[in-house]
Amino acid sequence: STAEDNEADDFRAASESSSKRATANKWIAKATDASRGERTLLSEDYDAIVSHIDAQDKTSPAWIVQRYITNPLLLPGGRKFDLRYFVLVDANMNFYICPRPVLKVCADKFSVDDLSNKLAHLSTAAVQGRQAEDYPAEQFTKWLASEHGASYEATVLPSVRDAVSKVLEAARPKLESADHADFTSFQIFAFDFILDDSLKLWFLEVCAPTDFPDHMVDELASDVVELAVKPVFDSARDARDAPTSGRAFQVLETTASAPRSNNSKK
Repeated sequence: STAEDNEADDFRAASESSSKRATANKWIAKATDASRGERTLLSEDYDAIVSHIDAQDKTSPAWIVQRYITNPLLLPGGRKFDLRYFVLVDANMNFYICPRPVLKVCADKFSVDDLSNKLAHLSTAAVQGRQAEDYPAEQFTKWLASEHGASYEATVLPSVRDAVSKVLEAARPKLESADHADFTSFQIFAFDFILDDSLKLWFLEVCAPTDFPDHMVDELASDVVELAVKPVFDSARDARDAPTSGRAFQVLETTASAPRSNNSKK
C-alpha cells in the first residue's frame, strides 16, 4: 500500500469513529497549493470529501483534511473569526512575530448545522468580500477581558508564540536548505489560529500572504527594512539587538535561536 492509501484509511477510520458524535464528524479539506478559500470543502460525508479530492488535477500538490472546529469562540452576533499573525524570517534564520493579530471575521452567524454557507465558515477576505469587517485587535482584547475574563497577553499570546516557534523549528531544515541561488532573501509568513469556546487555541495553517491590511503596511515594511534588509549590508549588525519599542515585529526566541550579542538594547 502507498502512503496515500494509508492516509485515506486513517481518515476513513477517524470519520467512522466520529460518526456516532454528530458535531465531531465534520471536516474541512483544503488544497495546499490554493488560497483565498479556493476548492475548500466543508463536509461530514467521507465519500463526498474523497470524491472532491479525487476529482482534482492529479498533478496538484497534497491536500489537507482537518477535523473542523465546531465550537469556536464567537464574536457578538454569533460570528466566527480567525486570528492571523505575521511572522518574519530573515536570511540568518532569525524569527520575528507581530504580536498584534489581524481578526478575520465571518459576516454571517455561525451554525454548525449548515456547512454550505461559506460566509459563516470561511473567514478569508476573498470569500467575505465587501462584507468583511475590520475588527481591531484592541477591540478584541477588550472584549475578551470584559466578556470572558481573560487576558489576551496571558491567555492567548503565549500559546501563539509557542506554536509558531514549534512550527518554525520543525520547518528549519527545509528553510535552511532552500535554494536561494545567488541572492539573499527573507519571507513573511501568516499563521492562522482559532480559539474554541473554552479559549483553547488551535493552529489552522501557515501560508505566504499575498496582501496585508492597509493600516499595517507601512510599519511592517519599515520593520522588514530594518530587520531583514539593512543587516545584509552590515555584517556586524544584529537586528535582534535593535530597540523593540514602537516596532510591529518582536524577536521570537526558539530553542535553536542563534546567540545574541551582549549590547542588547531594551
